[in-house]
Amino acid sequence: MNRVAYFRNARKYLRPEGRVAIVEHAGKGWFDSWFGHWTSNETIRAEMEAAGYGLQREYTFLPRQFFLVFTPAT
Repeated sequence: MNRVAYFRNARKYLRPEGRVAIVEHAGKGWFDSWFGHWTSNETIRAEMEAAGYGLQREYTFLPRQFFLVFTPAT
């Protein structure tokens, strides 16, 4: 799946003040080693920027997950 194309296309479905929140495992716990799949914070940011979004906020209260909020770039 091409995530950049997916999120670029999804922009048309957002309301004017809409946001996209992504919560992803950070590769730091047993879950990640067990299933072997996670996407790095840097990859998520780069793909979302390529799709036309800007990082609005990053929450750090989850110890083993990334919590990123993006808005469409103007």
